[in-house]
Amino acid sequence: MSIGKIVRWHDDKGFGFVKSHDLDKDVFVHISAFPPNSLRPKVGDDVVFQVENTPKGLQVTRARYKDQLNDNVSTNAQKGNLYLELERDDNISRRKDSDMSFPKKSHRHRQSKLPNNKPKGLFSSLFGLLAIACLIYYGYQNLSNRSEYTNSQVSKQTLANIEQQKSVNNTNFKCDGRQHCSQMNSREEAEWFSQNCPDTKMDGDKDGDVCENDSRW
Repeated sequence: MSIGKIVRWHDDKGFGFVKSHDLDKDVFVHISAFPPNSLRPKVGDDVVFQVENTPKGLQVTRARYKDQLNDNVSTNAQKGNLYLELERDDNISRRKDSDMSFPKKSHRHRQSKLPNNKPKGLFSSLFGLLAIACLIYYGYQNLSNRSEYTNSQVSKQTLANIEQQKSVNNTNFKCDGRQHCSQMNSREEAEWFSQNCPDTKMDGDKDGDVCENDSRW
């Protein structure tokens, strides 16, 4: 995951570009990368995002506004806390179901057995708490190892994506007033114009796939 800022946004087309210290170049982001029913992005918004290498180059595939994170807690930490809470609740529920499965005894019988049941009840509670603590510790260790592996994989993928993005952006295209697919010489040129030049008319449905009906490519 990376943190950056929206530096360009074409609201009428539904896409823009994100700048991050983790990346050498601005990265393309489409409105579909944000959660449904979220506010429309605008220039200056701080976002947390994930990039992937697609057939169209390096793009943001998932994004959310930074202020939506609780106290700047990382996504992996939130997932870890949720996992531990679910594990804890599941064990507590099992203990309750187990206690309810025993038949009820008469009031007199319970009174006669009460002195002997207290140590057993205390031992059961301590054992249950110890089991929950072990499960929480195991879950935390598992998530920590998984997080380290994921971060390592993301770092390698990010470096590879940066190198590929450098070659993709190394073109001789420039904005010269052309707007339509019929004026383009290649799909690569059409994609570059749509992403970098104003008032283009090559992505009618604004899904990021330009000139999709052009039979030349």
